[in-house]
Amino acid sequence: MRVSGYTSLTIALALLLTAANAAWSQTNYSPAELDELLAPIALYPDPLLAQILPAATHQDQLSLASNFVSSYGTASIANQPWDASVKAVANYPSVLSMMVDSPDWTTAVGQAYVNQPDAVMKSIQRLRAKAKLNGYLSSNSYETVSSSNGYISIVPAQPQYIYVPTYSPGVVYTTPAPNYTGTAIAFGVGLLIGAWLNNAIDWNNHRVYYHGWNGGGWIGRSRPFVQSNIRQYNRPSTVNRNITRRAIPPSYRRDLQRSAGTYRTPGLVTPAVRPPAPGLRPAPTPGAAPPRTPGAGPSVRPAPTPVPAPVPRPTPAPTPRPTPRPGPRVVPPTPTTPSAPVVKPGTIPGRPSVGRPVAPPTPRTGVTRPAPRPTPRVTQPAPRSAAPSVGRRVAPPAPRTAPRTAPAGAGKGLGRTLPKR
Repeated sequence: MRVSGYTSLTIALALLLTAANAAWSQTNYSPAELDELLAPIALYPDPLLAQILPAATHQDQLSLASNFVSSYGTASIANQPWDASVKAVANYPSVLSMMVDSPDWTTAVGQAYVNQPDAVMKSIQRLRAKAKLNGYLSSNSYETVSSSNGYISIVPAQPQYIYVPTYSPGVVYTTPAPNYTGTAIAFGVGLLIGAWLNNAIDWNNHRVYYHGWNGGGWIGRSRPFVQSNIRQYNRPSTVNRNITRRAIPPSYRRDLQRSAGTYRTPGLVTPAVRPPAPGLRPAPTPGAAPPRTPGAGPSVRPAPTPVPAPVPRPTPAPTPRPTPRPGPRVVPPTPTTPSAPVVKPGTIPGRPSVGRPVAPPTPRTGVTRPAPRPTPRVTQPAPRSAAPSVGRRVAPPAPRTAPRTAPAGAGKGLGRTLPKR
């Protein structure tokens, strides 16, 4: 069967990528790369750290343990066919989640532990020395920090519980404590110590070893609180050396190299923000125990910057509204008493003069109410005359009729002249 040129090219590229991945995976990590890789867990207590390192070589079992714990909890972990280190880590869901959520980081830690165990132990000690020099690593109510032969050990301060610290690697390894005002290291809820924590670290010989529960120090004090009848835990953990065959994306290794070297100089004050490692997540809130990822590791979120109170806006002055101009006010006319008719000499009051028409009253201007209709008093039409002035009552002119003289003796004593009928 003939193979096309396109297929041959595809196969060649696949082989090259596989070879490149293998080369990246098999190349040992530099001290700076190891410091970057182990910074998230270097300050963990020794008993927990002694289980995390071998468990990192069992990536597949960690995934199974995560699914099991999510479905059934931690009650039946001892009956599962996993490595002792995986069972130990599975008892601490936050640590288990950290390792499962960042498979590249976990694989890299496992490969470094298999290929460079001495270099891994030296890197952890370098990081602890920097944290202690900066003032962040000391004994407290959660853990006991001690030095022996130049090696720094961290063990639980209480026999019943172990506390997993949360911290920011970019702070504790670089910035002296007086120069940092936030919370650099915090401890969440205490986790129960059980027989699963049966490993220890021999710092003098740079190795993790199984000791069971026959030792001194915190182990001896913890024995009354340990479920020693669970025999499944009383066996050492194993290291899966096949982890070295697992390929790590070249991009992860390049990112690791690019961000490495931050922790080289002890006491170096460089709190500048650097690119986060792959899988970085925001640090959990101190006092809680949320899942963590290796990129952020056991990081502690610095104290939040207080948000300034909102500046109150000045209340705008109310827009003056124009005052409505009052409309014309209609004032009702003041009622007036009609004036008495003018009585001329020679006329009888109360009787209309015969032949003298009386003009109707002229309505006043400005009066809004209609005037009452006057009673007609004139039976004869009034002669045409000039229009009277508005608002002024004008007496009608007297008719131009010459009065007749009464016969002698008629109307004697009346003192007036009667008109002609």
